[in-house]
Amino acid sequence: MGALKADLASADKTPSFAYVAPGPCQDGSPTPCAAGMASGMASGMSAVDGFLKKVVPEIPASAAYRR
Repeated sequence: MGALKADLASADKTPSFAYVAPGPCQDGSPTPCAAGMASGMASGMSAVDGFLKKVVPEIPASAAYRR
């Protein structure tokens, strides 16, 4: 996830296939995130919703996707 924004900045850097998956703090698990990983972050489906609302719009708005 850390490289997604940089990869999407240019079609030349973007792989033809990429699997985007949430981390353990945004995966929908009812278990709260481990201490120190993302303090105050919600668990469960609200965390997934927040992840998707942030990441999905970045993809079609990117230079690589438009190209």
